[in-house]
Parts: sequence; structure tokens; C-alpha cells
Amino acid sequence: MADGRDVLIDFEGVRSVSYSFVDELVGVFATRYEADHQALRPVVIGLSAQAQRVLLGSLEQRGLSDEVSRELVPH
Repeated sequence: MADGRDVLIDFEGVRSVSYSFVDELVGVFATRYEADHQALRPVVIGLSAQAQRVLLGSLEQRGLSDEVSRELVPH
């Protein structure tokens, strides 16, 4: 991916996720990325509507900006 720092996380075919799962998988990456844009950037695709709601809730709970959330989770 761009500059070799993007980590593509594809949820295609995943029907349901738990908050704790997406928070640990994506939230940790996202928090690091927002603090340092040179860190790995998680880009999440293929989310079901349920998974997207859960993930966006996780990012909001972590206090990530709407700009970074939209960058990491295209919606």
C-alpha cells in the first residue's frame, strides 16, 4: 500500500464481530496512527453494517477524530 505503511484489514464474509475484538485489532493500530502518522495505518474494508457500527463505536470511544475514522474506515 501507500509508502508501505498501510495494513489492509478485510472483513469480507465476516457477519458479526464483538466490540473487544475490533477494539483490540483495529483500535490499537488506529490510536498509534493518530498519534504518529508515520506509524502503520490500518485500512479496514469489507465491513458488514453491524461490524462497521461496532468499529466506529470503538474508534469514537478511543477519542479518535472523525477525520481519522473516515480515513481508516471508508464509509
